[in-house]
Amino acid sequence: MSGSLGAVQNDGSNYYNYRTPGIASVGSYQISGTPYLTGTNGLANGDTDLVSFPAVTRAVTVRNLSNSTYLKVHFAVAPNVMSGYHYVTLSGSATTTELKMEVKCNHLYITNDCGSAIDYEIIGELTGIGVGQMFPLTGSGIS
Repeated sequence: MSGSLGAVQNDGSNYYNYRTPGIASVGSYQISGTPYLTGTNGLANGDTDLVSFPAVTRAVTVRNLSNSTYLKVHFAVAPNVMSGYHYVTLSGSATTTELKMEVKCNHLYITNDCGSAIDYEIIGELTGIGVGQMFPLTGSGIS
């Protein structure tokens, strides 16, 4: 008998190959997201901020922190966005006003055209899905 009976054989398989989830990975949207916080103080009138996320979101909350103002939240910058009303208006009040959207995206835009500077906060709930897997948000109601 040869000494190979107790030898460890490596079959070359990688049974622990970690793969990242894809854009249609249902589980990525069912579990709690990784937090991502950002915002700005004093977005000037007439300016638009691009908020880019480091991963695809499962939900996004936008908070308007400025009393007696409003801001616009949208997913594209195109000539038809404002004229076609492809945005959500978030008014400020004595208490913080917020908009929670359960959406997958890798960016969004905040536009200030209310006449005075505004402050806002963004709370993103991130999946483990890379931004490169996100498809462009276009079409009716977006751009």
